[in-house]
Amino acid sequence: MPKGDKYIGLANYLKNKKENVVTLFFHEIENLVGDKLPESAYRHRAFWSNTHSHSVAFGWLDAGFKTISIDFNKQLVKFERK
Repeated sequence: MPKGDKYIGLANYLKNKKENVVTLFFHEIENLVGDKLPESAYRHRAFWSNTHSHSVAFGWLDAGFKTISIDFNKQLVKFERK
């Protein structure tokens, strides 16, 4: 599977957004990708790093976004257009 394909639903969602800031709950991302996020997404900030070396980040970076905040208690992530 090419890099980022697992998260293509998230990438496509972000590409179609007009807003410059998009906030999503983890469960919304899971609905977009059709699969549960790995446990590391719920515990480790590094999962949400803006680096092309992570397949999940490749999707939002390719869509023109970067993560700007993570709230593990509320289980949400905020993306901002680059």
